[in-house]
Amino acid sequence: FGELTHDGNFCCDGLVFFFFFFKAGTYETKAAYAPFRFEYKSGRIKVLGNITTRSKISTEIPKSLSNKVMQREEPINPNHKIGLEPWVGVNPKVLILGTLPGDKSLENQAYYCSPTNSFWRIMRELFDDNLEPDNKLFITSCGIALWDCIKSGERKGSSDSNFNKETLIPNDIRDFLLQYPSIKTIVFNGQKAERFFEKYCRNANCETITLVSTSSAASKPFDSKLNQWSIIKSLIE
Repeated sequence: FGELTHDGNFCCDGLVFFFFFFKAGTYETKAAYAPFRFEYKSGRIKVLGNITTRSKISTEIPKSLSNKVMQREEPINPNHKIGLEPWVGVNPKVLILGTLPGDKSLENQAYYCSPTNSFWRIMRELFDDNLEPDNKLFITSCGIALWDCIKSGERKGSSDSNFNKETLIPNDIRDFLLQYPSIKTIVFNGQKAERFFEKYCRNANCETITLVSTSSAASKPFDSKLNQWSIIKSLIE
């Protein structure tokens, strides 16, 4: 068809990063073809599988068919976690990066949902708590964007120490910064977020600051964490 000679690697475009890690789309395609199973309970069918980890599909079925429900048991990896989309408003000035949301946050599809994480308490202390009751609208109205270094991967529970590092897929933070050039500073929520960033997202061409983790895993008193995080106010002025 008159195609000009190409460089021979066009099949890899969109599948792998230049540093030979698979992109998220590759794993999402794999998940789409992964086995799934049906679960029947109290007149409802749930379709379960890796591709529906974040939102299970369920539907009512007639009772007359309830004795005909077929159950197919297939292995599902409960440790495969898929992160959240970034929370970002108009012209953000600061991007706060974590590692990968904990299980409670993934369940609620919202950042920092663990009751032992002091992130929202700190933010509400630093900024006017009456601005907006909704956390997403509140933080984005302050000129702050939230995201994570890891897009997906295997992790047992919520602890960062339980990552299977061979399965981790990074978020494309450099592309995100190109989309939002108003961001001048990246703040890492803990040293582990910084280490993941340095491994996967080097040369972001943006000032970076590492603060103590707001997670309860960082055993510092609240006042100490609040004091460190107070620098955020000067970064968005």
